Amino acid sequence: MAHKKEGQKADCYGDEVREHIIEFAESGGYEAIPDVKREEWFTRFKFWGLFHQRDGQESYFMMRLTNASGVLEPGQLRAIGEVASDYAAGPVENPEYGNGWIDLTTRQSVQLRWLKLEDVPEIWEKLESVGVSSRSAGGNTMRNISGSALHGEVEEYVDSGPLLERFQDELRGDDALANMPRKFNISVTGSKSGCAQDSLNDIGFEPARREIQGESVKGFNVRVGGCLGGRQPRAATSLDVFVRPENAYEVGRGLVELYHEHGNRQNRSKNRRRFFVEDWGEERIRETLQTRYVDVELETAGESFREE
Repeated sequence: MAHKKEGQKADCYGDEVREHIIEFAESGGYEAIPDVKREEWFTRFKFWGLFHQRDGQESYFMMRLTNASGVLEPGQLRAIGEVASDYAAGPVENPEYGNGWIDLTTRQSVQLRWLKLEDVPEIWEKLESVGVSSRSAGGNTMRNISGSALHGEVEEYVDSGPLLERFQDELRGDDALANMPRKFNISVTGSKSGCAQDSLNDIGFEPARREIQGESVKGFNVRVGGCLGGRQPRAATSLDVFVRPENAYEVGRGLVELYHEHGNRQNRSKNRRRFFVEDWGEERIRETLQTRYVDVELETAGESFREE
């Protein structure tokens, strides 16, 4: 039986979890995880995209990767394929969950299955060397940021690339926001097609235009509280806020911080952002955002350019 080592605690978050994953990997993998704390550790592992496989395959893990809006460079995709070929091998050949397979998710992520915990440090090294990460891919955290997979390749009404990159690098990379009340989804759409499904996300940025001091300004309208899962799906509603592209990151971060501070952490069945929006209402959220979380003056919503 594995024993808990001094200094190991299952109540850590963010980057600290990575250190323990590496320690377990170097100490024997799955068997090194203390029996009495395994479920707690499996919950923490999710932040780094590691999901424990069950159904008789207890020593294997699935790894979810994060790449904002599903965009991968050729070298990145090649590295993912090599990891799948070299490490994603189950105990037997299986035509449904076979060796070397990858999943493509609805949040534009990639998932690798049949991984052994002791191989994870080498997998990270290979993927991260080309700019691919599994950080903040699961658990109570901000999931992969969804957007148009064609941004940068086709003309958008509003350029979404810079905002997607800031959310990916700065917001999701902030350890202070690693432990959210519940999983949290953000999307950014710069094109008229609405391909990021903003109405299904906790925060959605959609292309819009507004007259400000006699000038026609392109930017984003903001939606909040969308959710597809559960028994009662909810379409995101307008926050009645328009933001210029240069201010969109600050507003998005402010909304995340507001939920991080005030979201329900007691009742898991009632702590998604959708319930928070229903409890607080859009007006209270907007007023609190303006007075406590952002310095820019919030404009009311502009003319939407999303084609429903």
